[in-house]
Amino acid sequence: MGSWTFKALKALARFKRLRGTALDLFGKTDERRMERQLIKDYEGLVDELLANLSADKLDLAVQLARLPEKIRGYGHVKLAHVVTVRAQWQELLDRFHGRAMPAAQPPLAVIKPAERVKGVAEL
Repeated sequence: MGSWTFKALKALARFKRLRGTALDLFGKTDERRMERQLIKDYEGLVDELLANLSADKLDLAVQLARLPEKIRGYGHVKLAHVVTVRAQWQELLDRFHGRAMPAAQPPLAVIKPAERVKGVAEL
């Protein structure tokens, strides 16, 4: 990479204002849509936790609130983390509300890759 790279990056930095607008081309990807949905879901979770918080549920609430810290990486790595966190999220949320545990689901390795993507897109 040459010195032109820095000039190109400076030019791209000017377009930062477009993030989150209708002109944000990269914001229309499935991954960015998933990220925005995760933020909305997390905000809803925090509201739900605060509305139902008690001293005996505090540990579960903290575990639920910290789940997004496990979502890291890009592309298929992030997608795998989202699938794992979603399963943990539901399990902990059921325990938080005192609901019975659902029947065990097949391990992630048994689920076909297309089904993984479909399951995340439905979030």
